[in-house]
Amino acid sequence: MPNYQVQLKQGSNTKVVNLEAKSVQHCLDFFSYISTMLVSEIREIKYQSPDSTPPVDDFNYNGQFRTFAKSDTNKMSRQFIFPNIKKIRDENEIFAKMKECLEIDGATIHSIYASLMKG
Repeated sequence: MPNYQVQLKQGSNTKVVNLEAKSVQHCLDFFSYISTMLVSEIREIKYQSPDSTPPVDDFNYNGQFRTFAKSDTNKMSRQFIFPNIKKIRDENEIFAKMKECLEIDGATIHSIYASLMKG
């Protein structure tokens, strides 16, 4: 059975529940039946690390990288925020990897602008 991440909302309260279910519709039916909270998102978990032990936090990273990227096809732009950036990576390396791996609404990233690296 697939694993899902279900986001529930009520008022200013948001909760996230991970579970294994038969389908997205079964997740929705289950929470609609048992909870007063609104199911706002259901995501299928495609990857889970087999190693449940996270690395030791040695604080050898930049705390955050923020940037805006724009696609050439549909002229859409989007803000990206990435945590705990390796100190050996600079903006140009991150930009190149973003263009290689990421998209905006199904379109290739064309340009990246207004970036900020927080230490």
